[in-house]
Amino acid sequence: MAKTHLTLSERIIIEGKLNNGESFAEIARAVGKDRSTISREVQNHSVEKRKRTFNKGFNDCRNRYKCPVSCACGNDRCNRKACADCVRHCGRNCGSYVQEVCRKLLAVPYVCNGCKNTSRCTLARAYYEACAADEKYRSELKNSRRGVNLTKNEADRLQTLIKPLVDRGQSLQAINMTNAEQIGRSTKTLYTYVNSGVFPQIKNIDLPRKVVYRPRKKKVDHSYKKDRGYKEGRRKEDFDFFLKEHPQIRVAEMDTVEGPRIERRCLLTIQMLDCSVQLGFLRECNSSETVLASMDCLKRRLGSDDFKRLFPVILTDNGGEFSNPEAIETDGRGEILTRVFYCHPLASWEKGDCENNHALIRRILPKGATMSGLTQEKVDLMMNHINNYPRPQYNGKSAYEMFVFLHGIELAEKLGLEHIPTDAVTLKPILIK
Repeated sequence: MAKTHLTLSERIIIEGKLNNGESFAEIARAVGKDRSTISREVQNHSVEKRKRTFNKGFNDCRNRYKCPVSCACGNDRCNRKACADCVRHCGRNCGSYVQEVCRKLLAVPYVCNGCKNTSRCTLARAYYEACAADEKYRSELKNSRRGVNLTKNEADRLQTLIKPLVDRGQSLQAINMTNAEQIGRSTKTLYTYVNSGVFPQIKNIDLPRKVVYRPRKKKVDHSYKKDRGYKEGRRKEDFDFFLKEHPQIRVAEMDTVEGPRIERRCLLTIQMLDCSVQLGFLRECNSSETVLASMDCLKRRLGSDDFKRLFPVILTDNGGEFSNPEAIETDGRGEILTRVFYCHPLASWEKGDCENNHALIRRILPKGATMSGLTQEKVDLMMNHINNYPRPQYNGKSAYEMFVFLHGIELAEKLGLEHIPTDAVTLKPILIK
């Protein structure tokens, strides 16, 4: 059967080409799809973001350049000359507010990827991000398959047919064999209907032997490698020796933040030690494939040169999800972009900066709290608030401010970093509810 659905790797290609300003026709040829498919994909799976420019407010009022209104919020202590300059965008309380929508969002390309005016634009924005688009697609696919393909009248008809026979002790298999034409469904489907409560008058306890069997255990995901040979030349001693030879090189620390044991979802975190900015990526399970998918998204978003400059060395732990260092280190063409090294086993203190920053994550996402309601957009919001939290090692400056000072606002926007005023920073679970 021919493959029709877009894959994550194809979405990564779409994101990269949108960032380069290529047309839908060029993107369609690159992924082997129709142009209309690319158009629907970008429109349906883009993410709206209200990004602020550096030291400027978010303002999408059509009259923002000529409106003299001030103190629309009613705060007498506000020292802004005009509401148009307010970082809280209090101008929305003004009766003269008229929203302006960028024309690029109403026509091709429908997103802000590749736009050269993002550093000055104060309007609402939409971005196509491969990982977020793939997550949104899979959520839509899962939701479309929920429930049963059965009307209420049809369910009542089947229950009326099956219930008397079940009361006589007949199994669903026997009932289906003798009434196949009237039922028109497989025995397994009938069991699913009963288990899902489609037939209110028929319970599992009414079925012969059904409650005798224990539920099947789900297979554990062992998609990551077990061979430890990949750590040769990448141990902590090799890392220390490498730093002696390259004392000025930038180092990043990578780790996993896990949810409750009954859940598979988790976060991948990467922290840059030169500025303490930490990035977070939502993953559906703790496997090497999801780590590689997150790293591919980061490489595509930054480009090879910027990724190599920001993440020349990555130190991580011995988790099986990090057991494919060659794929992490290289791009799709085999070019080496970074070097991966591993701490000693059970020595998480060797990447202490990353572990300490996880304490801020746990203020918003307490240990044991479910990740089922998390989206990548909520993870980005959480990390932006953490990255704007004042740090004592920087004399009250935030990690975001240090990043902009060292690397510039354009790289910050590539990474999805946003400026949040200190008095608006929230490190409570309510932030992502």
